[in-house]
Amino acid sequence: MNLEAGLVAAVLLGTSWEFLKIGHTCLVDAGLICWIALAMAAGLDRKYLLSGLAMGLAFLSKGPVGVILPGAALGIFLLWERRGDVPKALLGLLPGLLISALWLWALHQRGDAWDAYWQDQFRRTGIRVEHAAPVYAYLGYLVTDFAPWSLLIPFLIWKLVRGGVSAVFRFPLTWFLSSLLLLSLVTSKRGLYLVPAFPALALRRAAIFRGGWIRRALAAARAVRWCAGALVR
Repeated sequence: MNLEAGLVAAVLLGTSWEFLKIGHTCLVDAGLICWIALAMAAGLDRKYLLSGLAMGLAFLSKGPVGVILPGAALGIFLLWERRGDVPKALLGLLPGLLISALWLWALHQRGDAWDAYWQDQFRRTGIRVEHAAPVYAYLGYLVTDFAPWSLLIPFLIWKLVRGGVSAVFRFPLTWFLSSLLLLSLVTSKRGLYLVPAFPALALRRAAIFRGGWIRRALAAARAVRWCAGALVR
């Protein structure tokens, strides 16, 4: 991954339908997406304490999913890559677990709020389910919510089957597929639940659009910035 891929991924993500809609709506999911993305990026860069801290903030945004999704994705990725710093990664979880534990302890001091919180969590997992949907529901959500870039999914599947998974794409692939699997196991399903995994999809699709035009656009942007700076001086 480099600046070029990151720029293309940002454009793809920012123009996907559900991400764009969440960005214009007052939802806690916006914070969840931000902190999960930071947790994943920090984990990839071996900054595990920062990753754990971001997971804790993701927990404060929307509960246990903020720790479970990035924790599972990073764990699978580290095992796949056979990195030798798995113990360091586990220690890095401590800030997130501490933040979560302190918040839950404070919530427990208020009995009614504690009961209401866990009832809300259980409604998503099988007890008094809201937004119940079959296990394959996210495949349909993916087509509509990541539009228009979901049109590239068949091409990406073809590339994976034909060329396999290169080392550089193990990270976004692990991030997305682990999130998709875990969320599919939960009875309650909504399209916005999958959006925290959209940055991974954007990174995977960025490879298709990389090319000389991106470098020229970056050069033009730097020239404009230099001219603007010269005028300000």
